[in-house]
Amino acid sequence: MAESASRAFGVSFATGALAQCKVALGNVTLGLDLGAYDPSDYDAVADQLEPLEALLDALPTDGNGMRWRHDDGAVLFACERTVAVPYDEFVSRVDISQAIRLTADYLGGCVAPVDRDEAGRVIRQAERSIALPQPNYLAFFGADLLDVCKLESIRRTADAQCLSWSAVRSPNDSAVLDDGSVIFSRADGGARTKIVIRTHQQFTLPLFLRMVDLDEWPGVPGIPGAPGVKRLLVEDAYRRFFTTTLDNFEACYQGRLRRTGLRRDEVPGRPLRGAARPDHVDANGFRHFTAARPSTGILTAVQRSAHQPPTTC
Repeated sequence: MAESASRAFGVSFATGALAQCKVALGNVTLGLDLGAYDPSDYDAVADQLEPLEALLDALPTDGNGMRWRHDDGAVLFACERTVAVPYDEFVSRVDISQAIRLTADYLGGCVAPVDRDEAGRVIRQAERSIALPQPNYLAFFGADLLDVCKLESIRRTADAQCLSWSAVRSPNDSAVLDDGSVIFSRADGGARTKIVIRTHQQFTLPLFLRMVDLDEWPGVPGIPGAPGVKRLLVEDAYRRFFTTTLDNFEACYQGRLRRTGLRRDEVPGRPLRGAARPDHVDANGFRHFTAARPSTGILTAVQRSAHQPPTTC
C-alpha cells in the first residue's frame, strides 16, 4: 500500500514543480516482433480508420470545437486547431512522425522506423508509447501507466501530412482500444496550418472504479438529459489532454517543448565517494565514475602482491 501510494503521489506531480516526485522511466524495448508484420499491415491502418473519421466529421461540435461519441465504453473523439504559422514552415520544424511523442503526459518508449520514402522520411514505423494514466488522478485508484504498442502509417501530399496509428498490443493491458490519426494541413492557402486529431480509444479502468460502475451514476439532478458522472469525467479528461497536446505541437514549433517526468539520466542518485557527477551514463542507465586514488597504499600490507588498483570503475 505504501509503495502504491508513493507511486500515485509521484504521478500526480509528474508535471509539477516538485522534481523529486516526478516519474522516471527507464529504457524499454519495442515489445513487438516486427517480423510478424508486413507493409500491408501498416498501410491498412489508415484505411481502417476512414469510416470512423467520416463518422466523427459528421458529428456536431461542442462549445470547445470538439466532437464526441460514446459507444459501449469506447470514445470517438476529434479536435482541431488552426495556428498562425505558414504550413511549410510548420512542417519543417514539427516532424509528423513524432506526433505520438508530442502528446500530453508522454513519458517515453521506443520507436522503430520500418520504411522510408525516397527523401529519407519515415513512412512506416512501429512504436511503443508510455504515458501517465488518464486522468492522472486514477493513479490513486491503482491505474497503471498507459503502455501501448502501435503500428503507424505516414502519408504526405503537397498540402497535408497524416500519421495514422493502430494499437496491436498493450503489455500491461492498460488499453483495450487506441487508434487514431494526426493531420497537419494547409489553411488559408498555406498562410496558416490546421491540426486535426481524431481518436477511437478505450482504456482499462482500475478495479475499484469497475466495481463502482460509474456508468450507472446519473447526471445533475433536475436537468433532463444531463450527461452522467462518467461522461463528465471522461470528457473533462479529454479536453485537458488534447488541449495540452495541441499546445505541445505549437511549443515544438517554437522550440520550447517541456517534457513530462524525468529521463533516466536525470534520476537523482547517490554518487560514489569523491565523485560528484558521473563521467557518462550508458544506454542501460549505469553511471560510470573515475575512481579517486587513495592517499595511502591499500595493498602495501600484502607482501609481493602483483595486483594493481583499477583506475576506473
